[in-house]
Amino acid sequence: MKEYIDYMYKSGQPDIEFYEVERYRRTSSCFSIYILTLIGVSVASRKVRGGLGWHIVLGIGLSALYEVIMKFTITFSTNASLPPVLGVWIPNVLYACLAFYLIKKAPK
Repeated sequence: MKEYIDYMYKSGQPDIEFYEVERYRRTSSCFSIYILTLIGVSVASRKVRGGLGWHIVLGIGLSALYEVIMKFTITFSTNASLPPVLGVWIPNVLYACLAFYLIKKAPK
């Protein structure tokens, strides 16, 4: 993919942001799996009397919000002036901070 992006850049193609975003997205999605797993573990480790329904809703909601933030920042990278590497990694950085906070607050 890097060779194709270099070829397009050298040939003067105007819209290579889409390909750059896709290149960075392929690497960041691997890290997002670990980050979302850490969030899921920290949310699931809390035991409450009322059941696990709230924890399931919280986990699904956080995952859905991650996808919304990812699509939002990718759109800004593709159509606006946000660099592709930032547009792809901003959700991972935000959720990594959230994951480490939740892990610290999780019961031992």
